Amino acid sequence: MGNTITSDDAPLQCFNAAKVVQLGWFTDRHILVDALNIGRITYKLIGFADYPSASGNEGVLLRFNPSRSSTDFFVHFNRATGNNIGVREGANQVLVASQKIDSAELSYLKRLMNQGE
Repeated sequence: MGNTITSDDAPLQCFNAAKVVQLGWFTDRHILVDALNIGRITYKLIGFADYPSASGNEGVLLRFNPSRSSTDFFVHFNRATGNNIGVREGANQVLVASQKIDSAELSYLKRLMNQGE
């Protein structure tokens, strides 16, 4: 599923958005975006660790396929708190990952973004 550390004293960290979809977690907070018919829309993303306190239209991830290809793209806010406090890459940044549609194959980190990007 992922490259994890097998130690009881390992840092606390979550899977990326592609793997969260694959596992079927937080499905009521997934935002599916029709990338071919989108205007300028603002989405509010919260970290996976903040899921229990989500409200309104807050989402934990965006999923889209910009060209109707065999690859989906996933966007999530990698908030370093709670069960993700030990994250080693992209802490408190927005991460973009890709993975082949409905696949258990590897996912790929495409970009790390800061606020305003």
